[in-house]
This record gives sequence, structure tokens and C-alpha cells, in this order.
Amino acid sequence: MREIVDMAGRRVTVPVHIQRAASLLITSYERMLLLDQIEKMAMSMRVTSPWARTIFPEFSAAGDIEVKSAVNPNVEELVAKKVDVVFFWDRPAIIQKLAAAGIPVVVTQVPDQAQTDSFEAYKRNRKKDVLMHGQIFGPEAEKKAGAWSRYFDEKVDYVYSKTKDIPDGERPSVYYVRGPDVLTTHSKNSPTWWAMRVAGGMPRASGQTRDVIDRVPAEQFISWNLDVIFMGWLDNTDLVLKDQKWSKVPAVINKRAFISPNGVYRWDHSSEVPLLIMFFAKKLYPDLFSDLDLVAETKYFYKTFYRYELTDDEADRILTHRPPGATK
Repeated sequence: MREIVDMAGRRVTVPVHIQRAASLLITSYERMLLLDQIEKMAMSMRVTSPWARTIFPEFSAAGDIEVKSAVNPNVEELVAKKVDVVFFWDRPAIIQKLAAAGIPVVVTQVPDQAQTDSFEAYKRNRKKDVLMHGQIFGPEAEKKAGAWSRYFDEKVDYVYSKTKDIPDGERPSVYYVRGPDVLTTHSKNSPTWWAMRVAGGMPRASGQTRDVIDRVPAEQFISWNLDVIFMGWLDNTDLVLKDQKWSKVPAVINKRAFISPNGVYRWDHSSEVPLLIMFFAKKLYPDLFSDLDLVAETKYFYKTFYRYELTDDEADRILTHRPPGATK
């Protein structure tokens, strides 16, 4: 057995050799795919991304459980499946119940109330998640996590080096539609807020920082005079461009609403986040990032970290939030 420190700062004792893991916090399935640990996935919250199934055809649906079952898991089922570790939210009552059954629980997301209040803290928290998964799964996974961490630094620092000195008054006012509606976004100092900030935007959200999900009043949304709107979990721009309520918003007038990419998992929460930052930067500053080839970057990432060679068409589909092989 060995001890790790999870994202909530808890010290957790886990087996040295993990054979079976339950990904009850959905982002952990993507970390397991990234680190080539798919054969150890005993259970996973239901995955809706068609790209996960395409790129990892061995990703069995047998362990695909509904959200309500993942939030309040069946302890007996986990014991019967001989699960060595559970990846979960920071929910003490459930964690205690699982621990009482002898199942170690690792919290794999930064608690909502924890503020990421600097660029360095943002980088540290995003890397810690992947590095922690690598530590849990052993030396080979740790190597892969380390390689991803170096890539993250390289690409994030590349973007930040070009945007860090842009004064706030000269940054475009940007907003992220998390969905399902326009007024639901990610809060100030959330990972998505920082991704837009690193990319050179002036991200907008209400002042609250306790919860990742943020509800914004309509009048505040309009008052921001947004220059650019990114559609996060949605595959079209109709919610903003075709609704008369937002017709006077500059981003709507100038049709500067962009659909965000979607791959093995949503890029705002997945290990693909360096690609998302580059996507934001390219949309906000096409001239400043004229050397940036998003198709080439996406293909490189998938070959290097997911061990899958995308075609140009597949990369373009991911970048435009389209499923594999579909037409629109």
C-alpha cells in the first residue's frame, strides 16, 4: 500500500498495484484512456462522446452507469467487482460509506470552493490531476503523465508568452456558454475562465467563485458588451445568434460566436485543454497566432497521448464539434 494526496488535499492509502478502478467522476475515464489504463476500468459513468468509442473501441459499455448511480454508488456492486480504487467527487458522506467497505476513494476534482487565483495556480491544479492519476497507476502511467505535463507547459506557456502583456482594456470581452442555456457559464477563476484568460481574453462571469457552475442575470450578460462568445457543450450557435434578446450584443451583431471543439471528452475538463487554449487564442487573435495550425496540433496530441492517428477530416470534425463520420 502507498499514500497519495488527492485533489481535495486528503491523504489516501491505495494499493501499489491497481487492477480494477471505478471512474465515478466522469473526467477520470478520460485520464485512464490518456494513461493507457483502459483495461483496468471496472466501471465508468455513462460516456456520451462518440469519439471515445471510436478512438478506443475496446472501451466496453458494460460498466457504463447512469449519473444517479454514480453519485450514490452501490457499495455491494463495487465490492463484487473487486474495485481497488474509486475516483469520486468531494462528498464526505459517500466517501465514508465506501471507506467503511474497505474501498479507497480518491477525489479527482478541485473542490468548488477552492479558488484558482493565479496563472501558476491554474497550471499547478490542471497538471496535478493528471499527475495524480499517473501516480496511482504506477511507473508507466507516471511516465505518460509526465510527458503530458511537459506538453501542457510547452503549449500553455507558448500562448501565454504572446498574451500576458496585453492590457485588460485591450482584451476582447469573452464569455463561455456552458449550456444548456446562454446564461449558464463557468464561474470566475474556474479552469475555463483561466483558459480564456491565458488565451488573451477578458473572461466574463459573475463575481461568485464558490461553485464551478455560474448563473448570470440576463441584464448582466447584455451589459458586458461581449466581443466573442464560445459555445461550450453545444454544437451550434443558435442560442445566441437567433435569439432577439441578445441582438444588441456585439458578438451577436458581428457573428463572433464560435462552437468549441469536442473530442474524447469535453475540452474544458479533459486533458485536451491545451488544445482548447490554443483554439481560444486562434479565434481571439488570428493574426498573432497565424503560425498556429490547430489541425496539426490536434493530430499530434491524439497520436502522442491517445495513440490514435487522426485523418485531417477527423481532426476537423473534432475542432468543429462534429461526431465521427457524420455530415451536417
